[in-house]
Parts: sequence; C-alpha cells; structure tokens
Amino acid sequence: KEMSIPSDVLTKPITADYLLARQDPDYQPNDTNEKNLREAVQHMAYLAAKHLSRATETQFDVPKSGRPVLLAAVPVVHYLMRLKEAEYNIFDPRLQPDESKLVIMAMLGRAWLTGRF
Repeated sequence: KEMSIPSDVLTKPITADYLLARQDPDYQPNDTNEKNLREAVQHMAYLAAKHLSRATETQFDVPKSGRPVLLAAVPVVHYLMRLKEAEYNIFDPRLQPDESKLVIMAMLGRAWLTGRF
C-alpha cells in the first residue's frame, strides 16, 4: 500500500489501512488518527504555501514568455485556502470538486490579466 504523505512529515504514525477505511462513509473516526492526519496535512499545506509564496515573490524574475507556467499555482492556492477553512480535514465534503471550477477560471483570468497569482 502506498501513502501520499511523506514519512518525514508524519510525527506520529498513520497507517494506510486507516486512510483507506476513513473513506468509507460508515467508518467511525478515531480521534488520535484524525489528529495525527490533520497535523500532517497542515504541515504539508504549510510547506506548499511557503513554496508558493517564494514563487510569488520571484515570479517577475521569470521571463514573460515563461510566466504562463506559473498559472498552475492559482488552483493550488485556492485549494490551500479551502483546506484551511476545512481545518485541514482532507475528507471534508467542502473539498470535493464542485462549482469551484468557475471560481478557478475567474482566478486564472485575473492572474493572467494582472500578472500576479
């Protein structure tokens, strides 16, 4: 079984079996595992936001012809904001794909027009 959370991010163990079982709607969550998972997700989100912040700071060092590649960061920023609102619960239904595609398209357009993501 493979887990997407890097082992060095996990301060406390989370088994792949738990992650698979957690996806079952009838599963009764274990508070300890929930807390460990949220801490790991929060740490990963923090690292991602840190990298995105650095990219934002240095985006004007990228030649104008290469900047469209940075547009891929726009939906990531949007997802990280939603993840924070969900208190880093990756199973929160608010994180499921929905009408946010329209929001992401609007954000991409704004980033394209303003040159900032």
